[in-house]
Amino acid sequence: MKKSAYRLFNISVKQAAVMLACITTTASSFAWTHAIDPLVSEIRSPLTAQPVNIWRFSGQLGTQIAPNWIVTATHIGVKVNDTYRNSQGSATVIGCFENPTGGADFSDLMICRLNTSIQPPAGTSFPALTANPRLLVPAGTPVERYTPQIGAFLVSGFGNPNFGQQRLVWLDFMNVPYEHDSTVSFNTPPMPYSAWGDSGGGIFWFPASGSEPALTGWMSFGSRPINEERFFTPTSLNWMTQTIASNGGQTLRVRDLSQVQTVTRLSPPAVDNGTISVNTSASQAYITWDRPALATASTDISLYTVTLARPGMQTMVAGVRQTSTGTLSHTFTGIATGHEYSLCVVPVNAAGGAQTAKSVSAASIDPLTGTAPLNYHLPPNGCRKVYASPRPAPVSSITATRFTRTIGSTRYPFIRVTWPAVTAPAGVRMQTYLTRVTENNQIVFDGDVTNTIVEFHETTAGPKTVCATITPVATESHFGERRRLCANLP
Repeated sequence: MKKSAYRLFNISVKQAAVMLACITTTASSFAWTHAIDPLVSEIRSPLTAQPVNIWRFSGQLGTQIAPNWIVTATHIGVKVNDTYRNSQGSATVIGCFENPTGGADFSDLMICRLNTSIQPPAGTSFPALTANPRLLVPAGTPVERYTPQIGAFLVSGFGNPNFGQQRLVWLDFMNVPYEHDSTVSFNTPPMPYSAWGDSGGGIFWFPASGSEPALTGWMSFGSRPINEERFFTPTSLNWMTQTIASNGGQTLRVRDLSQVQTVTRLSPPAVDNGTISVNTSASQAYITWDRPALATASTDISLYTVTLARPGMQTMVAGVRQTSTGTLSHTFTGIATGHEYSLCVVPVNAAGGAQTAKSVSAASIDPLTGTAPLNYHLPPNGCRKVYASPRPAPVSSITATRFTRTIGSTRYPFIRVTWPAVTAPAGVRMQTYLTRVTENNQIVFDGDVTNTIVEFHETTAGPKTVCATITPVATESHFGERRRLCANLP
């Protein structure tokens, strides 16, 4: 079997800014690595700042899980008479067992038996094993929102460009290094990459609860170390336990996730102002909005509380049930033209309403009774002002073109998105365009545009679809129809 594997790379913050870290490419093309050398730097947890030694169980052919057993990636091709080494010693492989069932949850998984025991460091035990921490996240909700509650991951590899020398990197569940600086430009944070030689390295989980760290996965195929398919599952842990018990009788320290970490369900994320569209007529306000980007259907949001308020008048309140398909909308009747209203759309789930500001009256509204205090403070998300009058015409089309821009002495590919200016209603003037631009469904720009142009760095070469969701806004809070328009680039 061909011995192919992968290696950890971590682009530094400064290099990310210069080298455009959002470029996606093969790991082996990078000529530098900023992973940690454990022989040079003491390994400390980013959560507690305490020294850790669990990485010592990871060796070049796999990670030790018992005195005479290692877990590794099948595709490495570990075989009888191969020598396994880690920081505690070495032993000869006398037999390997590939998971016979296969399947996406534990493919490329193999355990191997050693001829002699390699004992753990003094005063320590072999690592506990747990299933994928993603299983802690409430079903149907994006793991991104729960990353801080899950904790940190220490990933080990022995690949290029220092093949045979152990390197480590600290990540969160989204593959983002803990030294990530969110002020770096070009949208995408610096990411670690794995390369030839890293397979079989351990993925060690340090729970946010402060519980004992555990081995939760192994390095395998793919350029990103934290890979959904390379975590243990209850099924694969059971197979490992039974196989080892039948071939030598050693015991694995398998821990149930609930014994390690609990996750508190979060309130839903706020509705993005740029997705709220209001169409007013003589006496009605038709309101539409998009589900927040970091929320999924009815599993994360059960209800939207929609309020329309004007000082001196009774607040209008509606409860709109979340649907998995179709437009999210509500129509208020009995509004008066020529007046400004405060509109709020607040998602609600079992944990409560979305936190759109430090003090949000809309989150305390009872959608069943319709009672709410007359508080007109406007939070930054999910709320906006509405002026009951004619609105600007919608944007009719967009154009996407490629061009290059020189940064330093290097030329980089960029994309320019433009659209024709729209006409404002009589008596007002165009003020801004609420704009979100995506490249192959990945957000590359989200904000206000005072002209009719957005430029961004092209993250990947090749054919793609560029889309822009644009809401024209005139003075006096005249909001035009929000439209999503797309253009294809060859």
